[in-house]
Amino acid sequence: MYKLSHWLTIALAALLPWHGAITVFLPAPFRWWKECIILLLIGLVLLSEWRAYQSGKKFSFSLAEASALGFLFVGAILSIISSDVSTATIAMRYLGLPFLTFFIWSIWFQNPKNSRLKHLELFTKTFIPSCLFAIIFGFWIVKLGGASVVQNFYSTTISSWVPGQTIPLWHEINGVARLQGASSGPIEFSHLLIAALALTPLLKLKKLPTIILVLVLGTGIWLSASRAAFIGAIIILSWWGWKYFPQRGVSKKMLFSGLFIGFCTLFFIGTQTDIMRRAGTNEHFTRPIAAFSAGTKHFLTGHVGQWGPAARAKNLITLNSDIAPIAENVFADWWVQLGILGFIFGLSWFIAILIGISTTGFGFGLATIVLINLATVFDMTPIAITWGTIFAMWQKH
Repeated sequence: MYKLSHWLTIALAALLPWHGAITVFLPAPFRWWKECIILLLIGLVLLSEWRAYQSGKKFSFSLAEASALGFLFVGAILSIISSDVSTATIAMRYLGLPFLTFFIWSIWFQNPKNSRLKHLELFTKTFIPSCLFAIIFGFWIVKLGGASVVQNFYSTTISSWVPGQTIPLWHEINGVARLQGASSGPIEFSHLLIAALALTPLLKLKKLPTIILVLVLGTGIWLSASRAAFIGAIIILSWWGWKYFPQRGVSKKMLFSGLFIGFCTLFFIGTQTDIMRRAGTNEHFTRPIAAFSAGTKHFLTGHVGQWGPAARAKNLITLNSDIAPIAENVFADWWVQLGILGFIFGLSWFIAILIGISTTGFGFGLATIVLINLATVFDMTPIAITWGTIFAMWQKH
């Protein structure tokens, strides 16, 4: 079982940055590869826990595990009592995936033989190279003429995508193509690179290879034109400066302040370009307010399935329009779709993760605080699985 969990870890890490390409180049059933791996993990955990129970183990859950389980339970109940059970169930697939992934891995690590650190090292050593190859693939499509080779597989309707449909060759901003690697879009791609950037110190490379790796990952994030991811990169690199760089008489406060101001200056310069300065910024603030306001009307039962990708997919079929409300904020999304109980369990889970995360992973934790407040990032299943996995593997205990 131990070796199987290693192989499943490697499979997840290798394929998550390529999920978009898998849905494009392979037959439709292959898009469910990640669910198959999760089902195998569930089976592995159930078998392990059954053996532990027969040996006299008493079950106990950490706050993060109990909160994840509570979130999934509330979501299941609200989906069952929903007026549209099928759409609500699809919505819970998006909402619950990071919680389910985290819970499975976290229970697996309750056995001392199943080392978090060993699994995290395996994940890192596979995930980062996979991300680098995805950057090369995306650069080839956008900058080196690869689009003409693969255009028959992708949708040629640029900048338009609905979950379940063929993804476009790329998304554009002011006529400039955004790098999306082998993912379903530039946001998904850039947020996977954020995870790779945060994991980089675990490779324990020498100084020059580390710098080159950071520059390559940073270039991928920049070419994705994701402003949120750029902020996340600033936070992670600032944390590195605080934790890893030699001070030589310079106080940590001075070092941290200098790095933070420097990276913020780069971000300000970047936002003056046509790629970074664009419409839609206000929606990152107005949509969460609208979601919280709508959630107060049904704060006990929520509006599960009436917001987000499940609603978009349904409206495209029934109304021939993919327009549906989006919260643009994970906390607001929990509130409007799952009501006060889902919100409390979700918030409790996230806070417990931040409290329990290892020091080396704290920069990633800080970055995710910003990122989940600027988009409903867990609507993108590779991010939900990647982050849920890393959260579980990077816990102290």
